[in-house]
Amino acid sequence: MDVEQILEISDRGQITIPKKMREIFKGKLITIRIVNNQLILSPLQTVNSFLNELDEAQEDWEKNGGLSTDEMKKKYGL
Repeated sequence: MDVEQILEISDRGQITIPKKMREIFKGKLITIRIVNNQLILSPLQTVNSFLNELDEAQEDWEKNGGLSTDEMKKKYGL
């Protein structure tokens, strides 16, 4: 998905990332780096957010069921 928008840099060097762009990443931490004279912003997943996602996945699996690892391997030919 390509999304582009012009942003203004404040006197303090700050920018505001538009809500529709923030919602794509759903995180609060990012990394920033310069590559070929371009600023690259990337979402950063913390250990806690990863563990929370695992907990949510486990709860969903327990509530709604799912395939075992062996069943997934068989289904997808792995």
